[in-house]
Amino acid sequence: MLTPEVRVLPDGEVQVSFGALVCAFTGITSGIAGLQAEMSVRLADGSLVYGPSQVSLLSPRDLRDVTQALNARCTPPEGEDWGPYLSSAFACAASRWRRLDEVVRLSDVPLEEPSWLVPGVIPEGHIVLWTADGASGKSWLALALALSCACGMPFATRALEPARMCPVIYLDYEADELVQRHRLARLLLGKGLDPYTQVRDLYYVRASRPVRDCVDDIRDAIASTGARLLIVDTLAPAAGGGGADSALAIQFMLALRSLRCTTLLLAHVAKQARNSAGGERTAYGSVFYRNLARGEWSLVGVQDEGDDELRLILQDVKRNLGGRRDPVGVRLRFTRDAVILEEFSPELDPALAEHAPLRTRIRNLLLLTPGGLTTAEIAEDLGSPEASVRTTLHRMQSRGQVRRSSDGTRWVPGEE
Repeated sequence: MLTPEVRVLPDGEVQVSFGALVCAFTGITSGIAGLQAEMSVRLADGSLVYGPSQVSLLSPRDLRDVTQALNARCTPPEGEDWGPYLSSAFACAASRWRRLDEVVRLSDVPLEEPSWLVPGVIPEGHIVLWTADGASGKSWLALALALSCACGMPFATRALEPARMCPVIYLDYEADELVQRHRLARLLLGKGLDPYTQVRDLYYVRASRPVRDCVDDIRDAIASTGARLLIVDTLAPAAGGGGADSALAIQFMLALRSLRCTTLLLAHVAKQARNSAGGERTAYGSVFYRNLARGEWSLVGVQDEGDDELRLILQDVKRNLGGRRDPVGVRLRFTRDAVILEEFSPELDPALAEHAPLRTRIRNLLLLTPGGLTTAEIAEDLGSPEASVRTTLHRMQSRGQVRRSSDGTRWVPGEE
C-alpha cells in the first residue's frame, strides 16, 4: 500500500493522499456522536467516486460501510480492498485534527494595539454578543450596522460608526430575504437615499442548518465575498439548540472562532435576567457563550403604546479588551416608508435610566440637583442599596467624577 501524505488546506480541509488518490475530510468536529467529518474520495483522473458523506472517524461501522461502498464501485491503486487505505485515512485525519495550531514564539508576534472594526464596540477578528429580548430592535440595529460597514455611511450612530468599509454577510435564522430587503429599503429611505440603491458589499444568507453543519459553506462564502464581518441572527438556532448544554456551546463558539472572521452574534436574554437592571442581562444558555466571546452588550428597548418610536440602550456588560464603554442610546423612528436612527442620551430617559450603570445614574442625578445630595438621598432617589451607592461614590471620587461639598455633607459633580 502507498504511504499516505497528509496536508491541510487554508479552509481547514484535511486531505490524505495515496499517490493520485485523495481522501478529503471537511468540517471535522468533536461531539456526542464522536469525531464527525464530511468525506469524499477522488481518483487520479479527478473523478468523484465517493461522497460527500458524513462519517465518524472513530467508528468501525462507518469504516466498514465506506469500505464496502468503495469496493463495489472501483478498486484501489494497489490491491483489491479499500479497507487498509480507508483505515489509514481515517486515522491520519483524526490525528491531524487533534494537533495544535501553529506554535509561535510570543515575543515574535508584532506588538500592536488591538484593531477595532467598530471602535470600542466590535474588536476585529473576535466574537461579540448583543443580547436582547425579542422585538427589541436588535435586528434593525444590526442591519443598520451592516449597511454602515458595506457602504461607508453611518446608518446607525456615531458610537456605532465602523472604522473602515468592508463586505458583510448577514446569516439569518429568523427572517427571510424579502423581510430583510424591505428593512434595507426603509433604512436607505431614512437616509434620504433611493430604496433601490445598490449596496454591493452587503450579502444575505437565509440559514436553516446549525453553524456546525455548514461551517465550511460559511467559510467559502467569507472567502468568495471577502467579508470582514459576519452577523449571526440569532444564537439558539445557529448553535443547534439552547439551554445549559456546555458541550454544544463550546462546539458552536469554536466553530465560529475557526472562521477567523469578526463576528457579531445576536442572542436572546436569559429568562432569569430579563428584569435585571444595571446591565446584567446576559445571553440565554450556557455561560460559555459569554465566556468565549470577547465582548457582550446588553440591549434594552422601550416603545410607548401607539408610538412610532423605539428607544434603545446598549450597555457594555463584558469586555476583554480595555475598560467598559459608557451606554449608547439609539432612537429608531418609524415612518410609513422609512426608519430613521438617531443618537440620544439614554440615562435621561425615565424608562431606560434604570438600565444605565449606577455611576452614570449618580452623575446625571447630581448634575440635575444644584447643591448636591447625601449618600442616603442618592440611594433613595435611585432606588439602589445605600452600600452600593457608597462604594460607587468613593470609586467615582478617586477618579474625579464627584467630590464633597464645601461643608463635607453632600456629594456634588466633580471637575472631570
